[in-house]
Amino acid sequence: MPRRRRHFPRDAVVDISGREAAEVALEHSHRELKEAGERLDVIIQSAMDAIITVNDRQSIVMFNAAAEKIFGCPVAEAIGAPLDRFIPERFRAAHRGHVRHFGETGTTTRMMGARLALLGLRSNGEEFPIDASISQVTANGRKLYTVILRDITERKRAEEEVQRERDTLQRYLDIAGVMLVVLDSNGKVTLINRKSCDLLGYREEEIVGESWFDCFLPKREREESWKVFEQILAGELQLTEFHENPVLTRGGAERVIAWHNRALTDENGRIVGTLSSGEDITERRSVEEALERSYREFRELSTAMHEVREAERLRIARELHDELAQWLTAIKMDVSWLSSRLPRQEAQLLARVEKMKGVVDTAVAAVRRIAADLRPVMLDDLGLVPAIESLLHDLSQRTGIVISLDGAAAELDFREPLPTALYRIAQEALTNVARHAGATEVSVTMHVGDGRLVLAVRDNGRGFDPGTMRAKSYGILGIRERAHTLGGTARFERIAEGGMLVEIVIPVARYQGREATDDKSTAG
Repeated sequence: MPRRRRHFPRDAVVDISGREAAEVALEHSHRELKEAGERLDVIIQSAMDAIITVNDRQSIVMFNAAAEKIFGCPVAEAIGAPLDRFIPERFRAAHRGHVRHFGETGTTTRMMGARLALLGLRSNGEEFPIDASISQVTANGRKLYTVILRDITERKRAEEEVQRERDTLQRYLDIAGVMLVVLDSNGKVTLINRKSCDLLGYREEEIVGESWFDCFLPKREREESWKVFEQILAGELQLTEFHENPVLTRGGAERVIAWHNRALTDENGRIVGTLSSGEDITERRSVEEALERSYREFRELSTAMHEVREAERLRIARELHDELAQWLTAIKMDVSWLSSRLPRQEAQLLARVEKMKGVVDTAVAAVRRIAADLRPVMLDDLGLVPAIESLLHDLSQRTGIVISLDGAAAELDFREPLPTALYRIAQEALTNVARHAGATEVSVTMHVGDGRLVLAVRDNGRGFDPGTMRAKSYGILGIRERAHTLGGTARFERIAEGGMLVEIVIPVARYQGREATDDKSTAG
């Protein structure tokens, strides 16, 4: 079509510069808008997240490349389609209502905080989890809603896998018969099992995230326990043994726990926390303390009984020696007087009197032996070594066993009850050898060094296994109890080449030097 010419009067002058400038500006503005739109389209199309815009009828007006990939639907097919197409049918009505409500509130033009846990629907009918945010804008009097969404299938799968692993771990923890507590590097609980929760009296959610040291330990224990925890984190302390530490229950009661701690490391080997396993030993500790008290009282009673027994033995020995022996001696003297006055022709009477003299001599010897067994006079008069020498001599004479003694009397000068107890231990050990060992040789050594006295009795007999010792082996039990009463130890060892070793070790500091306590053992 030919352009129409406008005719102006010959003398008219028309200025068109302003109009041309406006046209140029308008054309420039259109070009900038076009370029901005193209840039926006490039940005939208290159976005990693799906971006879908719908109008107020919830029909799709924009569908970017990421949406095309996620839903498996071409852009041309998506434009103009209802948004419901990409939502599982059971959620469509609720979703439409949500978008409509969002548009009616008008309180904001963007819902950055409104994150919707939804399921998307691919073109092939597959449902998948999405994470979406929605915003709205009004253009030309009509509302547009833009949804930015992301396929979180892999994230959900990873979260579910982590949760399954955590649930599995929690099940294992919950069936464990001990307390299990995991702390992070700040001392806060990250994992705890049901056993621990039941003992502390809290639910798991009340414990996880709380400071173990501030919330579940008595105040007096917190500082020291935190220092140990810091040493573990720094790699300065690797606890391999159980240690006891109390915990505080909801009701304020304390329970004693035997803990075993180990450091937890990440993939780079850095220590990031601790795993502690613990056993409630409160009742056991109470029982142990009661047993310890009972054992201590038993020891004290045993010591008192030994002292009373020794005092009674001493009294009986003195009475035998001072009373009965004297009366027997008097009888012997009378029998001798009678024998000297009998007529020589009374051979039968003389023989009977001589026999009576022999009986009296035997009785005197028996009384002396019994008195010596009850309380050797030498122990009080000459000391420990001579008394044991006499004991060994008598045993050798009765049994034929060759016995040797190695011990210096000067270094074995102690006050009661040590001398008497050692004498009784040696007496019991030698009696056991004579009765059961079948030995031909015995060596006894007594030496003092490093503040300890060591008494050893070694024989070449058949020996026995201490592990199979009968519960009623009172001789061995007596030796062990006497040693413990003195604050020492008793060891029984079978010698490889044959025989048995009985070794007694006693700390002697409190028994050194003679004091008036000697009178205590002779009282009675």
